[in-house]
Amino acid sequence: MSKYKIAYRDANPSWQELCPVRMLAIQVSRDTEMGACFLQTKIVNVSTKPISRIEFTVGLEGEGGETETVDFSLLDADLPAGEVLRPKAVRIKLSVITGSRAVVTRADGETSFGDPIDIDSPAPLALNGVEESERDVLLSEMGADTFKCAGVHSEHDGWWQCGCGAVNLKRGTCWNCGAVREKMADLEDAAFLDESRRDRVYKTSVAILEKGNRKEAEAAKESLERLAEQGYGDSGEKAREAGMKIANLSKRRKKIAVAGLGKDYAGDVLVGVAMQCIRADVPVGTIQMETPTLLGHSR
Repeated sequence: MSKYKIAYRDANPSWQELCPVRMLAIQVSRDTEMGACFLQTKIVNVSTKPISRIEFTVGLEGEGGETETVDFSLLDADLPAGEVLRPKAVRIKLSVITGSRAVVTRADGETSFGDPIDIDSPAPLALNGVEESERDVLLSEMGADTFKCAGVHSEHDGWWQCGCGAVNLKRGTCWNCGAVREKMADLEDAAFLDESRRDRVYKTSVAILEKGNRKEAEAAKESLERLAEQGYGDSGEKAREAGMKIANLSKRRKKIAVAGLGKDYAGDVLVGVAMQCIRADVPVGTIQMETPTLLGHSR
């Protein structure tokens, strides 16, 4: 079996603006045994509709200035919207590649596209750790990949770039990470994320109070008290309600403990009397007992 080594790779080729097909990678791999080189490509449909026919050209440049052009004609590409395709590798003559350029010449009936533009990496988020954590929660709720979508999205004329770096053409959801376009601006707004976090803490704390678990109720009370200090809604009132509920739970717990103690003590008394009867050879049923006072353990 042949072994291959990557001789050249462009992981971010330019994109022809408004073209539904984007080249994601151009790579040349060399057979380490035979020395033959093969051109590999990776494309994606960044639009909202499937594409049946795709044609593109890749121009390669060698170290001595020589060039080579490879044409791809995918007559039955049948590439669904948002899906990636890796066309069959093509053997090339050049062995040392120093540059490349891809041009899409057809996407179904379209044959004219905008000029090639470079797609830069998204700008970093200006959020603190707490805000980023809330952003991750919201991304997860919409089914997006929080690891991929780690930057600032950008809006352009007819297309947008997601926080993961992917180009999207008239799409409401990013094909690469699943982020929802209309929610991206909020997910980059510190004030929105802070309000979302406080609302989440409030709702979670109130829900916990309804379960009746004392330990969880105490934690919920602390969260509500912190929200009250920030002036959030009726969190102060809810914190007071939490305090009352914790007090009631504590009383209930004490009553249960006392009842348990009474049963144990009464049982001990009966066992002791029975043992005395056995030793004295007196029938147990003939012994008269007064009910003991449990709290003082007096006889």
